[in-house]
Amino acid sequence: MARENLESIEAADPAYCRDGDPVILGDGVLLFDPLLEGLGLTLMSGALIATLLTLLLVPVLYHHLMSASARGAAWLQAVRADQRE
Repeated sequence: MARENLESIEAADPAYCRDGDPVILGDGVLLFDPLLEGLGLTLMSGALIATLLTLLLVPVLYHHLMSASARGAAWLQAVRADQRE
């Protein structure tokens, strides 16, 4: 199957475009109902914040954790090398 060879970002993009539209469109209908306007705004804001957290904050935290882990491993190897001498 051709989709198996795609990079993770390329594979996630079409899925988001296909699955994200009903959420945005469904919540947009609620904005025009005076009784449910607050609910629609809350749902749309929540979906936007969750998307931003997933696409921005999680990769940044992962990068920092992996960088700190690599620095810690390099420091530990240097300490062990000094102890052997």
